[in-house]
Amino acid sequence: MDILDIPEENKKFWRQLIHDYKITVIPMADQPEEIRAKYQSDYKIIADYLALHKNKKELMRHLRKDQREIIHVEQLLDMLRALSGDRRFDTIKEYYVNNENKEECNKMCLLLDMCEQEGIRKGRKEGIRKGRKKGIQEGIFLFQKALRLEANGKTKKEIAKELKISLAMVENILGTGHLSS
Repeated sequence: MDILDIPEENKKFWRQLIHDYKITVIPMADQPEEIRAKYQSDYKIIADYLALHKNKKELMRHLRKDQREIIHVEQLLDMLRALSGDRRFDTIKEYYVNNENKEECNKMCLLLDMCEQEGIRKGRKEGIRKGRKKGIQEGIFLFQKALRLEANGKTKKEIAKELKISLAMVENILGTGHLSS
């Protein structure tokens, strides 16, 4: 009440409505493992996250070995998202919400596995996209180089040797303009 800027004549009225509760703030990020180990609920995961979030490898190792059942999965993921600002917790939550068998993913290690699988899927998709782009660029390069070499009087065999491709591919490039072998 003392930190509020209330005129003296109104304080008596407001004291009846505003309770002056004492609170103790516990610095969760500074708690050692022995203390955090005593927590039994989903709150232990939050306490572990706060204590270990600066060391990602240690945090992931710790969460992966945690086999405890999460009681309030969606709320826990919301809290971790709020604490970290990491939108990947939204992705994990979305998987959980859309998973028909909730018992399959009510442990942190399983939720992390789901997230990892999504990362692998996205990585493959991106790798394929980049591979195609690079393949197209290399194909254009080979096509242009083969045409230049032919224009400079090189034989198809010499072009194949210089470009390190098959003679059939050179014939395809020069005959049809395609890069199939």
